[in-house]
Amino acid sequence: METYYAYFEARNGYYEIEFTENQIFKAYHQGDCTRDATEVSKELEMNIPRSELITGLKYYGAWETEELKAMSTEELKIKATWLLAGQLFDEIETEQY
Repeated sequence: METYYAYFEARNGYYEIEFTENQIFKAYHQGDCTRDATEVSKELEMNIPRSELITGLKYYGAWETEELKAMSTEELKIKATWLLAGQLFDEIETEQY
């Protein structure tokens, strides 16, 4: 099984997160990905401080700072998992064409 690396950008640099191909396709797909991204986020070694998760997710522009601060650390990791899996999914799909 192939391993892929995603890079989560935050204030203090980049955090490297390792995904398997199965984790990518499980966390990012058509429809509601919340349950699957939650399961994958628990499998990943995502040792990113809460403040860095908030900063990094803010960069995407989909959430306001106050909204992110109101989320639990687990919820932030789920959002990061889904976004990173989506980036890797796009890379895999691009390679296949």
